[in-house]
Amino acid sequence: GNSVFYVRVADGPRLVNASDIAAIGDMMPMAYGDAFGANVNGNSIDNTVRYGGRCVTEWVMMDCHVFDLQRGFAHGLAHMWADDGTYLGTASQSTIMRHIAPEGGLLRTAPRRPAK
Repeated sequence: GNSVFYVRVADGPRLVNASDIAAIGDMMPMAYGDAFGANVNGNSIDNTVRYGGRCVTEWVMMDCHVFDLQRGFAHGLAHMWADDGTYLGTASQSTIMRHIAPEGGLLRTAPRRPAK
């Protein structure tokens, strides 16, 4: 599944730096819930960030692509763009996924598909 959303940079429009891109890239798992159609969260087990250009911006668009979501794990990639179209970087992440109960507690690890 694909998911596109905007993340606001703290402290208004400013020069976005490498640590901003890393922190924003860590929001990639928000797309897993969209792809899965459920309220989920998880723990990152690996994270890679590739940095692009730099510019002043207040909003970063994340164009997220979820490649796999099964057996309790999710893998995805997010390209990040400034509001003026400047490419800022790409983040990829693998995550151990968990369902969140409506009242906020964890239900269990995301459902596993039966082995074929």
